[in-house]
Amino acid sequence: MEQIQAALGRPIAEGSELSVVIVVEPTEGGFLAHVGITEGGETSGRSVSFANCEEAAKFSALAVALALGSPEAPSTPAPEPTREAASAPGTTPGVQGATSPRPVAPVGAEIPRPDHEASEQVWFVGAMAEISSGLLPKEAFGVVLMAGRTFERVRVDARVNFIPSSVYELGSGENPVAMNWVGGALGACRETRLGPLRIGPCLRMQVGGLHGEEESPPASRPPHGGTGFYFGLTANLEAYLEIGARIHLFGAIGGAVPLVADRFILSDGGVVHSPNAGGAAALGLLYFFKEISGFETLTITP
Repeated sequence: MEQIQAALGRPIAEGSELSVVIVVEPTEGGFLAHVGITEGGETSGRSVSFANCEEAAKFSALAVALALGSPEAPSTPAPEPTREAASAPGTTPGVQGATSPRPVAPVGAEIPRPDHEASEQVWFVGAMAEISSGLLPKEAFGVVLMAGRTFERVRVDARVNFIPSSVYELGSGENPVAMNWVGGALGACRETRLGPLRIGPCLRMQVGGLHGEEESPPASRPPHGGTGFYFGLTANLEAYLEIGARIHLFGAIGGAVPLVADRFILSDGGVVHSPNAGGAAALGLLYFFKEISGFETLTITP
């Protein structure tokens, strides 16, 4: 907004029927600026490629200032084109890294938009290793698979987690029991973006079950076994950091509280275990099906 008012030479006036939409998004070779202008029911737009985000912002500010009726062009001279830009076919002289603009949209056309909306609705999948306590008698390592969708400031996801079988001593005089856990969770997160990092609290509903069998039963009988149902809530602080075009490093720490948790009892009724409140920490990778970082959206309706 400051760049637009500086290029215009005055504050943006109110009461005009002019509406301007600007979208700047990253591309493989730089940034792409989309400018759409609607006035008196007529819409036109233009998209121009730039080598860096600063030049894209300057172009967008100038375009809006001209649309609003700038008395004169901004005093800042246009930067000299780079050697690569000057020699590349289809470049526009006088604007660093800018390529020839796309054709202006005809009157009545929709305002140009990128492939994904400004709310950043992007699907993703992920996998991570997790250590948790409370579900099983001791701390245990497991695997988490996750899929979901990001919005501008909210992420929703579903996950499945599995803790492989481990042997536990549940009582004096009892045979060791091999127990495992399979469960899933559904929830949402409120995110804050700090450059390439996104961080925020998450709340999920978790459902699953424990299963186990005696590790070394007597030869005279089959092993005793049992299954227990679990339903609870988890609260985490989660963050993911961009380390590639679509790859993000993911980390989480938090806790879980059981709301409904069966006592785990073997078929002979001899061994009991009840899941308790506990904590968890996870580390893994997320893959996004589109790039989500680096573009901004500005809508101006004077």
